[in-house]
Amino acid sequence: MRRRLLKFLCAGFLGGGSLAMAQTPKAPVPVPSGCAARPDDATVSAKADLDQRRAALMERIDRWKSRGDAFNQKYAGRDFDADSQEAKDGAAEQVWLDKEAENYMHAAEAFKTDVGKFVEVHKCCAQVPGLQSQFDLLTQDINLDRQVVQNFGFDKTVDQIEYWGDLPSRQIEDAKTAFRSMLFDATLGTASEAAGAVGSLTPDQVDALNRLAGAEGEPPLGIVAGARNVHDALEFLDKSKRAYEAADARTRGRMLEAAVALGGLASENHAFGLLLTADGWAAFEVYQSVTAVKTVQNLTKLNEGDLILLKSRSEKLARGVNQLIVVKKHLAEMGANCDSTSLVPTR
Repeated sequence: MRRRLLKFLCAGFLGGGSLAMAQTPKAPVPVPSGCAARPDDATVSAKADLDQRRAALMERIDRWKSRGDAFNQKYAGRDFDADSQEAKDGAAEQVWLDKEAENYMHAAEAFKTDVGKFVEVHKCCAQVPGLQSQFDLLTQDINLDRQVVQNFGFDKTVDQIEYWGDLPSRQIEDAKTAFRSMLFDATLGTASEAAGAVGSLTPDQVDALNRLAGAEGEPPLGIVAGARNVHDALEFLDKSKRAYEAADARTRGRMLEAAVALGGLASENHAFGLLLTADGWAAFEVYQSVTAVKTVQNLTKLNEGDLILLKSRSEKLARGVNQLIVVKKHLAEMGANCDSTSLVPTR
């Protein structure tokens, strides 16, 4: 009777036939050193878990290679009687090598996925210390700027300034319109007080009054420099307040510009023109404030140095708050991603 012969393939290489072997398993991906930030207990535990899992995978590779080498030395390239115990033992070993290689591959892929998550988390976490430092520095600068502007009656909190920035554009524009109206009244009030206190008008003030009249669409006032027409000038300024409220937006803009020019002459303050941009750096400070009118009136009485300081610090404060909002948003977004308790899924 003719014997059935069985020839085994070399473990670790591809071949034809039903006993073809999988390729030699590759080593698992390395585990990175970890987060650039100060590691917490969960981070250390997560890395330790990955290190242990990799060590176990490496042991499986070593065991597979050892048994594969032994298999090759004993069975590869030789003919065996298919019914012999030796052939049956070789077939069983080749089945184990195939199955173990397949199981290892799945375990190594799962491990690679978890290492990838660990790496992504720590890419994120590495940015946290820098963002936190930026947050702290911004907070310090904002507090210093708030102390400065508080001396001028501006006392909005950071949350209130953020609230202003979140308002719909239409609502912000309405608030700025109301601010400009208060500023117009306060500026004419400053000019009236100055003219009344001095008791006379300068030629430049007369020109500024006529420019204001022109902005309103009125003819020149017919007043002259000196003390004779001060009363007429004061009456005109009082009427201008009412005219401003009835004017359209374009006319209001021209009237405010002329009023600010007059206010600068009356107060002899060269920085008074800065108030033309105040709706951009001061409007949010008086938004929904019960003392808004008084605060705006005080704004027109500041000297040149204080007005320049207030404008620069108010603008810097607003920029700082806007930057703080961005940093807070990034920190919040990273909060969940950098939760070290989820570095490696529970197995």
